[in-house]
Amino acid sequence: MKKSPLASILSIVFIDLIGFGMIIPILPLYAQRFQATEWQIGILLVLKRFYRYLKEERSLAVLDPEEIRTPRRPRKEVAYLTAEEVERFVSIIKISNHRGYSYVAGLRFRALVETILGSAMRISEVLSLNRNQIDFKRAQATIIGKGRKERTVFFTERALFWIERYLDTRADTCSALFVCQDGRARLKRTDICMPSRATSVGGGDQQDRNSAKRSPIVSRS
Repeated sequence: MKKSPLASILSIVFIDLIGFGMIIPILPLYAQRFQATEWQIGILLVLKRFYRYLKEERSLAVLDPEEIRTPRRPRKEVAYLTAEEVERFVSIIKISNHRGYSYVAGLRFRALVETILGSAMRISEVLSLNRNQIDFKRAQATIIGKGRKERTVFFTERALFWIERYLDTRADTCSALFVCQDGRARLKRTDICMPSRATSVGGGDQQDRNSAKRSPIVSRS
């Protein structure tokens, strides 16, 4: 038996009414209850703006956009290191070998950690630094940060001390502040290997291991 066009149209309208009038308004409640992700909340925001456009610009009879309420975004837990944990972490970074000579990879890692801690820069910003960008007398540098915005960062004396100590071990001419082992290319984030003592903390307790897991390399990205 052939269905009439009117019956098909009424069925579609009925389904639309259920979706627009019943399901969509309660989506924010489900999103909040089940802790929706950022992109899911974003979809609700886009949907709300779309309905506002249909109502205000096209004068269509649609669901009131104000009835679509987005759930509150959950606050992100900030992981940070205490002063004691910082000292415990940096103290286990190997900076010399068994003969007493400088261990360049360890010094580089120590300088990297101290730079992040002493300037509050992101790791991507630190790795993009060049040697000539740092004004050691004024303890500052001008960088291009997040959003391609220029800003000035300041260094602690301790950070500059470890930067200079690391640079003293280098004989290359690469302009980058942090370079790979051969000194020919800028250090990349994928090239950073946390020293085994900083990850396993041999002989340390659980607090040491937790400090290593929440290192500046992990926490500040």
